[in-house]
Amino acid sequence: MTEKPLKYDVVFNSNDLDIVPSPKDGMKKFYSYFSKNYTDSKQLKMSILFVVEKDGTLSNFKVMKNTSSANEAEVIKVLESGPKWIPGKINNRIVRSTFILPITFK
Repeated sequence: MTEKPLKYDVVFNSNDLDIVPSPKDGMKKFYSYFSKNYTDSKQLKMSILFVVEKDGTLSNFKVMKNTSSANEAEVIKVLESGPKWIPGKINNRIVRSTFILPITFK
């Protein structure tokens, strides 16, 4: 009985991509969506690392920097329920990749 080799689905760093991931309707509309759906009234200044999946969904959220008293769980909830992204590409091939999103609201 021969075992099938494991197939790994690599997550690429944004720096290694030919085309970086982006929100389907552009960053301006994405930030507009976020500001409408983030209901916590506190000021917000943080950077969040996440994976943009091949289907454009976002996963594996990690807060990299939070210099505010903002509710991290609420921020992640808004991002998870948001619009899909256009995934990154290497050699014209869609790949899973990381993205760091800075968010600042006053």
